[in-house]
Amino acid sequence: MSRLLALALSIFLFMGFSMSQAAKLELIKEFDYGTVKGMALTSYNYHLSEGYVVAVLDESNNLRIITWKSSETTPLGTSSIRDTETATRLAIAKLTGRNFVTPIRDSDGNLQIILWAISGNGMNINRVSHLTGPEITEVTATEANGAALIAARRPNGQAFAVMAFLEDNALTLSDEVNFNNASNLALSKGVTNILARRNKDGNLRLTQVLHSGAFSPYSGASDGGHEIQDVDVTAISDVVMGHWVTISTNDAISKLIEWRKTSAAIYGEFKRNAEQEIYPDIGSTTQAVVNSIATGKLVTGQIGAYSNCEDPIYSPHFCAWVSIWDLKDDSFQLLRNQSVIGEFTQIETTEISKVSTFDSRFVIAFVETDGNLKITVWGVDG
Repeated sequence: MSRLLALALSIFLFMGFSMSQAAKLELIKEFDYGTVKGMALTSYNYHLSEGYVVAVLDESNNLRIITWKSSETTPLGTSSIRDTETATRLAIAKLTGRNFVTPIRDSDGNLQIILWAISGNGMNINRVSHLTGPEITEVTATEANGAALIAARRPNGQAFAVMAFLEDNALTLSDEVNFNNASNLALSKGVTNILARRNKDGNLRLTQVLHSGAFSPYSGASDGGHEIQDVDVTAISDVVMGHWVTISTNDAISKLIEWRKTSAAIYGEFKRNAEQEIYPDIGSTTQAVVNSIATGKLVTGQIGAYSNCEDPIYSPHFCAWVSIWDLKDDSFQLLRNQSVIGEFTQIETTEISKVSTFDSRFVIAFVETDGNLKITVWGVDG
């Protein structure tokens, strides 16, 4: 590794917040895996325990699927390498049971959707089949009520969505649905999905994606936000009249916004509810993620350069902030946060199944500037 990593706990006050003493955030395990060029992750049930799956691109851009049990640092299983499956972009999403898909941008620049089956003990990872789509520059995916919703960006900037599902045990795709020009695509999981993205003017846009018939997505109107550089989205309640939270970055300021539907009869029409700016004037965030967890709380992760990382060696101070939030009385309340020292280029998170002494567990994975994959497992009480 290019530099020594340390973990620093920092309980502090900022922006007038006083953190609740009722919530507990604990780093359970952290370890390094090796050099990668990109990664994506999701969870799965390993004997009703906390298992998770990480898709990575190795140093040669080969796609690998790796399974872990949350209490272990040694992988349960690793997929074999296929020379024909090199990629520059990747995503992963759960279908049904222990079936997953990895949408990738392959070496020809085309969308390739690969179906995988993982054994009950997590040790055997079998490639089942694949389908090929159009040329793309970006891709993301999420689970969608027994299917996988995939959003991608064409070279001309146009975004589109497609549903992948199993029909008679065969991987099948719905028709594509096109959107306006967009980038930095993000999807919430659930029965009703939200596509958040940066539009051609640099502003945050949301679109509700519903599933009709054979998992064909369609959208209603979009609702505008504010100027952003990147965005992530999670569902608090994923029904038609549900509500969702986005976290967006714009240099020094990250912003949390709670979105609610204005009417069940009008698809895709949203209103803002709670809003909160995070870390103004004390640093620069390059990427942020958000995820709802079983306790009803929100997890956010941010990577960048900040003035409060508590790193006495390096300047500027590079780190990640992992935070737990409560959403009540139409406002966000910071409960706990903790820093992970390091200079990171990518951050991803997923909740893992709750079979533990904690009320909820989640995984946050990082890619460092030297390519090292760093995995952290966290527990939350309260």
